Amino acid sequence: MISTAIHHTNNSMLQTTCGQQNHLYSYQFTENYTTPSYKLWCLCVDDAPNPKDMIDGCHDPTAETTDVTVIIPYQLAYQFVWYNCHAFTPTTPGTLVNSARDCFATCNPYSWAGVVYDQQDPNVITCRCYTHDDHPWYGTSATSCLPGAWFIYNHFPQPSEAVRKRYKGVQEGKQKRELCPDGLTACSVLDSEGLAFECLDTSQELESCGGCRYGMFMSREKGEGPSEDCTVITGAKLGAVTCQSGRCVVSECEDGYTLQNNECLVK
Repeated sequence: MISTAIHHTNNSMLQTTCGQQNHLYSYQFTENYTTPSYKLWCLCVDDAPNPKDMIDGCHDPTAETTDVTVIIPYQLAYQFVWYNCHAFTPTTPGTLVNSARDCFATCNPYSWAGVVYDQQDPNVITCRCYTHDDHPWYGTSATSCLPGAWFIYNHFPQPSEAVRKRYKGVQEGKQKRELCPDGLTACSVLDSEGLAFECLDTSQELESCGGCRYGMFMSREKGEGPSEDCTVITGAKLGAVTCQSGRCVVSECEDGYTLQNNECLVK
């Protein structure tokens, strides 16, 4: 799980770097932020931050200041970039959407998009669109980017054809940078916070037979299919289990067990 603190700064170089690599989201890690020699790292990913992981700051004031900043999210197809977070009460209700990216699609003809995550259930997301001169956050101070606050994004409105062409380019770029060779799947590594992967052939991998044991890399799904660990089958003799076509196959059982229908049953 990545806990995120979203600060009132917008690092354009960060978003440009991730945009050039055809990634959808940009994370920024800053160490010793308050010193002239602070260090900054950029992480570009396609997996959206979970709204429930948002917190107001994640640094230890007694130690070296360390912050994680997430520009949440940066959508290449519509070119919306994060502006700030503000607290205000709209005069009319917004539209429920599944994600901020859905809001960007809805607000593409407008200059501004506002996204708010419900305080009780951050997975309930509301969207509002604004033109250049009707946004209600004028005169309000920036606030912490947490559920209940409005995440504000802006862009220059674009014709739908331009969006389609850009999205096609993003998809083509994504295909060109496949993480693993043909026949292998990028599977998340245990305890890697979703930031590391290994390339596995899940059709014959013993511990990830039929799917990624810890989920596919850059995906919130648990895996690509039913995953089995062929090394922990009860009663199976050591070395007598293989993964064939994504299914554990038992060839011999330990003493006291009998092999029936690919299972080791107690005699």
